Amino acid sequence: MYLAEERICSAPCVLIAAIILGSIGLFPANAAGTSVGGEISQDTIWTQEGSPYVLQADVEIVSGATLTIEAGVTILSEAYYDISVLDGELTAVGTESNLIKMTSERDIPSITKWGGIRIYNDGRAEIRFCAISHTYSAIVLMGPGDRVVPGTTWNNITDNIFTNSEVGIFAGYLANKNYIAKNNFSQNTGSGIYMSSNYNNTIVHNTFVGNECGICSANITHNNTVAYNDFIGNGRSVGWDIWVWSETKNNRMHHNNFFGSGYASDGGENVWDNGYPSGGNYWYDHAGEDNFHGPDQDIPGGDGIGDTPYVIDNDTSDRYPLMSPVEHDGYEPFVDDIQPTAVAGENVTATVGENVTFSANESFDNAGIESFVWELKSEEGDVVGTWTTRSFTYHFTSPGKYLAVLVVTDLGQNTDEDEISVSVRQTADPGEDGTGEAPPSPILAVLVVFVVLLAIIAAVAAYLVWTRGRWR
Repeated sequence: MYLAEERICSAPCVLIAAIILGSIGLFPANAAGTSVGGEISQDTIWTQEGSPYVLQADVEIVSGATLTIEAGVTILSEAYYDISVLDGELTAVGTESNLIKMTSERDIPSITKWGGIRIYNDGRAEIRFCAISHTYSAIVLMGPGDRVVPGTTWNNITDNIFTNSEVGIFAGYLANKNYIAKNNFSQNTGSGIYMSSNYNNTIVHNTFVGNECGICSANITHNNTVAYNDFIGNGRSVGWDIWVWSETKNNRMHHNNFFGSGYASDGGENVWDNGYPSGGNYWYDHAGEDNFHGPDQDIPGGDGIGDTPYVIDNDTSDRYPLMSPVEHDGYEPFVDDIQPTAVAGENVTATVGENVTFSANESFDNAGIESFVWELKSEEGDVVGTWTTRSFTYHFTSPGKYLAVLVVTDLGQNTDEDEISVSVRQTADPGEDGTGEAPPSPILAVLVVFVVLLAIIAAVAAYLVWTRGRWR
């Protein structure tokens, strides 16, 4: 089913690789290969014949040296080691059909198990067609502490897969004028890209799928361009597709496709369109109409731009929201044919007069859930109530058996259903049928006490008779 348009890296085979790498944890350890670690002070090539290269210590590329990694090479790390470019250069260029693979050495690696690639000071790197996973930050771009030095700039990071890490790319202090394009950021527990204290970076034609945050920008981050990217199913709990902090200014976000519920937040002073008639972004949940055109959208006749702005937060809007998804470099139809998973929770036991909360928070989907529908039914099948929210609370006034049915629908209109049983008792003491019963009558209680007292008196009398006969 065609819902939106998703561009995964630069070709279908890269998308397939991303799915496979994410599902099997990349590659098992290989006893053969080449052990590496320490300083690289002269030009060095890691060849496919020497692969896999196993990091047994940090690798440091110093000034005047270039490390070249050939297509098809696998790099494994035994522990929390990294490849650091310290004023040297790194060229890691695979091909579309022969990726360079970097991950933890463990057969079943977990997130943050090695250090990734770190480009510091005046280091330079070209990183293309690489698949990097299970690290804290797959790539770190960080300038020096001295502002006089320009920092790491003009790095080319394109056509890569960043998956199952904490952060895909961390662009930190003085990481300026870098080109980040045609990458796939998926299933990262933090951000696909995290930016802090930098400027004039270009982030275009990337795909962000299922990350806690697609792009997060903090501190003094200025004049960056974020355009022609696809955001699908990010921000599942408290995250966002794009989140920018209060000190960010003059960043320009336009011609991006937001295929979820528009999880964007802007606490700074940034621009969410490219002016008229170029337009802004495509927002899947934008309910506007297109009956007018012009800079003020007041001239009869549509122009592919919504007549009303798309509100991002209290003081930020996309002035010219696009009515259709943006076609861009490598644009391919996104077919969402994966069924969501509805999770209604555990079975419930309650008492008459009690408020019970039902939650679908554990439900999930590969691209994002569009709607939740709850039905509460009696034991006879009568519908007690219907709710279209993620969670709801119901006050039970009658005992009996109930059924809570949850139906979730994703962005591709695929559905899944789950249900839980609800047993409501009259009192806190359950009866045989689970609905509770009235407490024992006072007469029965007195009778029980009387019988117990008779038994005690009989026992005492028998003891006295026995002791009297014993001492005669």
